[in-house]
Amino acid sequence: RRRRTPCARGSSSNLSYATARDVLGASFAAYARAALPDDLTEQRQRKLVGLSLNLTGCSVRVSRSACANYVGLEGIVVCLTARMLQIVTPNDATRWLPRDGTVLRIEVAGRSWEVSRPPVKSIA
Repeated sequence: RRRRTPCARGSSSNLSYATARDVLGASFAAYARAALPDDLTEQRQRKLVGLSLNLTGCSVRVSRSACANYVGLEGIVVCLTARMLQIVTPNDATRWLPRDGTVLRIEVAGRSWEVSRPPVKSIA
């Protein structure tokens, strides 16, 4: 039985870094400019970046992680799920990272941010 991929048509597994940077990066830049207007306060921008900004296409660097192997990893986000994110690295490798316990350094609209996400609470 084939496992279903959470990303659109499974295309993120064969996506090159250059394509992600050119296509997704340009799309993310336009989205970030629209989502974060200059007249917002610093606190409001920080809240929007941390809680509701879709990071698909954003260039990220792992600054802290529960797993030491992920620290320093850089790439472009190509897929987001509730618990994981997938990045493509400059050497065209794709890596899945847990969202819980991972702090990402991102640059949005010329400003640098550290983004972490609170753990997902399961309903059981």
